[in-house]
Amino acid sequence: MVGSIAAQLQDLRIRAGNPSIRLIAQLTSKRGRRHAMARSTIQDKLGGRSPVNLSEALSIIEAFADYAISIGAPLSEQEIDSHLWRERISAQPGVKTKEELSVRALVVPESIPIAWDLHPFRMAGMDDLVHLIETSKDAPIANWLPDVIATMRQAQMTIAEMLERAARDHPRGIVQTAAALNKRFPPRISGEPWNQTVRVDGAVNAFLRNAARFYGVEAAPIIVAGLRLAEASECVNCFEVSIGSWHLPGGIYRCIENLRKAGFPNDANSVLTAVGESRKSDRILEVLVFFAEKGAVSDVVIILKGIGSGGPGNMAAVINGMEVTNYKNIDSAVQEMIRGIPYNKHSDYAQFFAAVGRQEIADRVMLARDEPPF
Repeated sequence: MVGSIAAQLQDLRIRAGNPSIRLIAQLTSKRGRRHAMARSTIQDKLGGRSPVNLSEALSIIEAFADYAISIGAPLSEQEIDSHLWRERISAQPGVKTKEELSVRALVVPESIPIAWDLHPFRMAGMDDLVHLIETSKDAPIANWLPDVIATMRQAQMTIAEMLERAARDHPRGIVQTAAALNKRFPPRISGEPWNQTVRVDGAVNAFLRNAARFYGVEAAPIIVAGLRLAEASECVNCFEVSIGSWHLPGGIYRCIENLRKAGFPNDANSVLTAVGESRKSDRILEVLVFFAEKGAVSDVVIILKGIGSGGPGNMAAVINGMEVTNYKNIDSAVQEMIRGIPYNKHSDYAQFFAAVGRQEIADRVMLARDEPPF
């Protein structure tokens, strides 16, 4: 298995442009990482001569990512996602290291060095932003990022990379920055007073999506609690939806465990609902199967109801996938999806299923129309 992780890193190195060992070592130290690595160590890790722990893997992977950007061929987000690599490494037999982080371990650092790309600002002649960022390196990101994002938006610059880098901060910093962005860019409220819809600003949503990728498993309780205490409760849903949409099944399972252990059962259920409602239909089945194998029957039911509330197209796609893969107990699974259909939406769902040639499901939906929602 050591060789397998090493082989995956070597493959990623090739896709990144095959940087030399010397250059990789330089890149691991250039960005001020806590685990800068010597050339001999990198050679041992990539050659499979010694096991790779999470911090070492992330240092190497980020070096690959930096090099790929420098040659104009950046790696995809999924190729360098820290939680995907965490699950690959933790799956190695016998590997029990400090890198299998607890919530407490994740929040130990009070600051995490972040390399800000100031080149676009210099090219645009925005020396004031360059000066602001350079002189704020020791200050909380929340203190200055909202002003930078506001200026970038006014200039119609892309803010995606800036927000992605900011989301690498430690969990308490994530809470501070999310609250500051939410205050600077308030959510939009629509609908009647008794039936309002609250939508957070796009910049806030993008920041929370990235935060969910980096910290949505072990640190979920810290961020959920922190956002509410910072009077940014509307951000919690975005964070939880991003967890359910992005993470692999094992990560979602650990997130659910952590939330429940920390006393947030409703938030655990919200993440499970988001799996059904918001995850790509072709990736929902992997979560259902994983939770079923863990014996988490009640969690599977919540996901299935989320599929039902996610819209008829989503529901139809999942049912089709179940049929193709011979999913166990399809009939009962479909019934749970039907129970998740929002009140007064049964006719719409039935019309959709009839239109796509699934009259038998349309009939079942209409039969359930008058059933109590419990």
